[in-house]
Amino acid sequence: MFRYLILLPGRLRPLGSRVAVLGFALFVSSCATGPIELTSPVAKVSVLEFRSQMNTDTWPELVNDSEVLWGGIILKTSNQAEQTQIELMAYPLDGRQRPRPHRDAHGRFLINHSGYLDPVDFAPGRAVTVSGSVSEIVVGLVGEAEYTYPTLQAKQLHLWNQRTTVSRPAFSFGIGIGIGN
Repeated sequence: MFRYLILLPGRLRPLGSRVAVLGFALFVSSCATGPIELTSPVAKVSVLEFRSQMNTDTWPELVNDSEVLWGGIILKTSNQAEQTQIELMAYPLDGRQRPRPHRDAHGRFLINHSGYLDPVDFAPGRAVTVSGSVSEIVVGLVGEAEYTYPTLQAKQLHLWNQRTTVSRPAFSFGIGIGIGN
C-alpha cells in the first residue's frame, strides 16, 4: 500500500494523519445542533403534546420545571411596557432547531421576552426558535373564538434568516449561452 506525503517546508508529514484530523474536525462540527445552547435539561415535549395536557392539572408535571425548546412562524409581535410578546404558530423543529413549516402545525403559543424587540425584525412570517420555561396559560381570542395559549418566558431566542426561494435548479448541464433568469 502506498503512503502519500505532504511536503511542508523543512519536513515531511503523512497525509493520513492530516486527513484524520480534518475528518474529526468535520465530524465534531457536524454534531453542533443549532443556534440555541441548552445549558440545562430540556423537557422533550412538543407544543402539540403540551396543548393536549394543558387543560388538566398535570401540565406542570409534563415539563417538570425544565426548559422547553419550541419554534414556529411569527403571527404577531406586540411591545408592552417592559416586554415584547410574540404569537407563533408552532411547528416541529429539524436537527438544526429550525421550525419546519411544511409539516403539520402544532397550534399557537406565546413568547414573553424581557425588553424591546423590533416588530420590523420580528415580523409575521419569520421563523423563530426559543428556549424557555412555561410560565402560564393565557386565554385570548383568535378572531372571535376563544383560544388557550401556553406561554413561554424566553431565555434564548433565535430569529432565523429568511430563506430565498429558487425558481430554477441550482445546477444545469449543457453547452451554450444563457440569457435572463
